[in-house]
Amino acid sequence: MLDTWFSSALWPFSTLGWPEDTPELRAFYPTSVLSTAFDIIFFWVARMIMMGLHFMGDVPFRDVYIHPLVRDEKGRKMSKSKGIGIDPLEVMDVYGTDAVRWTLTSLAAQGRDIRFGVNVVDGGRAFVTKLWNAARFALLNLGDYEPARAPLGSASLYDRWIRTRLDAALSDAHRAIDAFRFNDAANALYQFVWGELCDWYIELAKQQLQATDQATRAPTQRTLVEVLAGALVGLHPVMPFVTEEILQALPTGDSRLALERGYPSTASPLSENEASEMHTLVEVVTRVRQVRGELGLAPSTRVQVGFPTAALPFVERHAAGLRALVGAGELRFDDGPAPATAAVVQAGGYLVRVELSDPSFLGDELRRLEKAQKTLEKELAISAKKLDNPDFLARAKEDVVEAERDKRARLETELKTTRERISRLRQILGADA
Repeated sequence: MLDTWFSSALWPFSTLGWPEDTPELRAFYPTSVLSTAFDIIFFWVARMIMMGLHFMGDVPFRDVYIHPLVRDEKGRKMSKSKGIGIDPLEVMDVYGTDAVRWTLTSLAAQGRDIRFGVNVVDGGRAFVTKLWNAARFALLNLGDYEPARAPLGSASLYDRWIRTRLDAALSDAHRAIDAFRFNDAANALYQFVWGELCDWYIELAKQQLQATDQATRAPTQRTLVEVLAGALVGLHPVMPFVTEEILQALPTGDSRLALERGYPSTASPLSENEASEMHTLVEVVTRVRQVRGELGLAPSTRVQVGFPTAALPFVERHAAGLRALVGAGELRFDDGPAPATAAVVQAGGYLVRVELSDPSFLGDELRRLEKAQKTLEKELAISAKKLDNPDFLARAKEDVVEAERDKRARLETELKTTRERISRLRQILGADA
């Protein structure tokens, strides 16, 4: 009986009719890419190359994509004989096939195995939900949209900006795919859809979509349809089911399947002034949101945002978007000193003040965070003591040590965030708080 790996080494050409000189052999040997895990490089990959050179006079493939191993949550290699593993069909029944596909692709970083458990699919399911919500918002605002008659020439700065961001995301995804970095490709499109399309553009576009004048709505409607469709086509290889379902529901004027479609035509780049304007808007919103996060403000809490009078033209152009994106109850202009209860940040070349109409609750929040800081410092010290102990590292199982390292990293991140929030609250409440 031949050794298993010996017979497997013949696979690239024996499946094509070898040793006969068949049309299939001439057409498909050599191929281009082999996908495999690192643990059988010598057993299989090297032997296929040697057999190909010996019998066919050429290597069977030019590129080898070494994908991660999928392990369980404790880092153990999944094994049916040992009862270690997760049935993907059962996970798909709970979370959906696209959520599982997305999760595995986004975690498939080169040189790092995947620790796969049911809980890690939550992020994939959340992303699918985000796509559904974006599609639902679009369809609710496209009742009077006619693709064949929709103009584009009068598109707003926001419309043209999101088209350039889609171009950038698709370009990043293509470069990553060419380099076999499939996780980077998936994450480039994720960041675009979740962040720039849903969290930025949709909020900025609402003022145009809510206009009573069809001539004002139509360019933004067209942009929303084409950008969402372009993102869905880009995501289709990873998430084929939800993207196809949404794509067929959008009024694109194109009934073809996703795999038959091309990407939207390349967007015209923004001018230098337009790019600077959008950069300023993004920076102001990001810094104000950061302050809100550091203060632990609920999304429903309105804040007053103060600007110097030099920012008046900029704020007037983007007032509706600023109010929606930062949860501002009022936009103020004042060149005087900031109130004692205001957090001041530098953003977009302006000193921006974030003021609370009722800052009294911040004292309780500060005391809660100081208590949490002490708890985190204590837990971090215990974890660090373990990992600094040579006996623990030598005797504990590998998955236990790895779990402790993950715990320390998490505690360090939480402690850093807590300290930043405490610092911000002390700044607002005063040194004696």
